[in-house]
Amino acid sequence: MYLSFYITDSRNGLIFQYLPSANAPTFSDLWVKMKSVENVDSDISSFYEIKIGKYLNVSRYHSNVNNLNYWCLSSKENDISNGSGTNRIEPLVLLENIDTILMEYFNKDQLTVKKLTNNSDRLTMIFNYIIDDGEPQLSGNLYSNKIKEVIPLQNDFTKIIHSTAKNLSNAVANSSQKKDLRYHGVMSSNTTIMDDNAVPWRTTKFTPYSKEEIYLDFKEKVKLVFQKHGNGKRRIFSSNGYINNELKSGNRSSRMRLVHGSIYGSIEGHSLLNGNMPTIELNLNNNGSNLGIPRFHNCVNIEDYIVDNEDPNLLNTKIKFIPPDGKFHLMDYNINLQNDMSSNDMGLISINFENNLGLNDDEFEITVNINGSSKVSKIKNLVIDLRFFEKMNNNDDNDSSVELPQGKIKILRNTHGRFSHDVGAVTGSWIFDVSTPTGTIAVLRGCIEDVSVSKDTESQESKTKSVGSMILQALNVKYEYEGQLISGIKVNSIDVSKGLRSSTTSNVFKGFKYISEMIDCELREC
Repeated sequence: MYLSFYITDSRNGLIFQYLPSANAPTFSDLWVKMKSVENVDSDISSFYEIKIGKYLNVSRYHSNVNNLNYWCLSSKENDISNGSGTNRIEPLVLLENIDTILMEYFNKDQLTVKKLTNNSDRLTMIFNYIIDDGEPQLSGNLYSNKIKEVIPLQNDFTKIIHSTAKNLSNAVANSSQKKDLRYHGVMSSNTTIMDDNAVPWRTTKFTPYSKEEIYLDFKEKVKLVFQKHGNGKRRIFSSNGYINNELKSGNRSSRMRLVHGSIYGSIEGHSLLNGNMPTIELNLNNNGSNLGIPRFHNCVNIEDYIVDNEDPNLLNTKIKFIPPDGKFHLMDYNINLQNDMSSNDMGLISINFENNLGLNDDEFEITVNINGSSKVSKIKNLVIDLRFFEKMNNNDDNDSSVELPQGKIKILRNTHGRFSHDVGAVTGSWIFDVSTPTGTIAVLRGCIEDVSVSKDTESQESKTKSVGSMILQALNVKYEYEGQLISGIKVNSIDVSKGLRSSTTSNVFKGFKYISEMIDCELREC
């Protein structure tokens, strides 16, 4: 049973709280209680569940998209007395669904604190609709279109008020029209679909769209870990923009070995289509990628998906669905790259780095080659983090490296962006401009200055020896771009096959967009 809900910002400042009863605690009281629980320190935001009583639990879900925290207070007393029990993941799933519902309801890619604060009254009504007597509504009632029917948006409220006022005025002027009043007001501005087969995620009341359209945004986030093997130490990371099938077949000529790699993909949709059951058929060229077991929106016909894609050697993937109204999340998929690729086969960027350069063998150099592309015009938010370690002598028992906290990175040459030093550690970040054109070559050269000794008390020879033991051991690369997916997945076609009520398929605008994001690529020396 759910007792209360809260939404806070990333610093746990209260944005909204839903307290359905007088006994429900405010967030400030709940925060004090959570901090007083044994073994819970001040960093409560790192917990996903906190037990604050015999039957009471506080659950937290963090939305990475909106950078918001969703909290709920739940009680298991009734579940235990009934012998049913409650799965601890259920509150987290509900809070994740609420985050999705709010984004779809407000038709936003990202929720802001201002948006939620300005709609606190509407949020109260939404939570009041979602939670019925302490339990969530049935799944068929948790679609955003159902909520919009009960709780219209601001502009819909304005239309209702104006339409109702006008119709009441006409009714007073002509009393003979009173018997027809029920056909005016709200009902006159909407069309009701009288079809028992209408799916629950589409509205039963709609205003016909003058321009029908279907948009799909493909987003992929990638995590990679590479490590050198053999004698190679130069070229470590390159690609033409997506996974090359020749490299997937087993050509492992690269000197970098993939330790771990995953692509997390999703498809976001936005649909404005008339009719009660328009059917979309999405045909994808999956470029040989195995999508695993995707997680679909309920609008996808799972049986058709299994039948259409049962051939493991199939080059294409077919997805049939009846789209919800407005914004929706179509599917999530995961591609495991651990056995499918080589290091010189990911992203639009090639990186080389070298150690032991210069007269004293104490300099390093990083070369970044952003390949030219006809599909991608620029790379966004490119950042390369550098980490340095001290070499261990051959006489040391342990053959691994240990980090040397003393020292300072000195930049000798930098062609693009800026370099940010970390205070107190031999680390730093090479930060490029917000957007960097493809076809760019950038170079960063530097060395390590020893700050553990004074120039007045130590000889230059001693200093050079200490500094020379430091090498560039690892890089972490992050960036994003639009125009193509890292997996190489492409849209072959988007077909609207049936269900349109007021226009032909040729009048439907169909669009799609590719977004790739390298959220973490770690490149290690041996």
